Amino acid sequence: MAINRLMSPYDNAEIIDYPDGSYSVEPTGLNGDLITTSTYTVKDGDTLQGIAYFLYGDSGLWYVLAQANNIQNPFNENEFYAGLLLNIP
Repeated sequence: MAINRLMSPYDNAEIIDYPDGSYSVEPTGLNGDLITTSTYTVKDGDTLQGIAYFLYGDSGLWYVLAQANNIQNPFNENEFYAGLLLNIP
């Protein structure tokens, strides 16, 4: 069972995505390397605002995700849908 390490909005920390669907924020320590880019798979019911809040702590940063993934209209089911792999800047 592999775990995914995701970018964290906090200095000296990373988000750990466990196979069972749970998450935790863990410190990397003084000599740890921070993750600068990762991916996120959109789940049923997700919104760009909700994902931005989860990742950055600010739902208003949804446009960062939209721009990074060339999403013009997040309400268009052809552009934003469950199973879509988002690049997280």
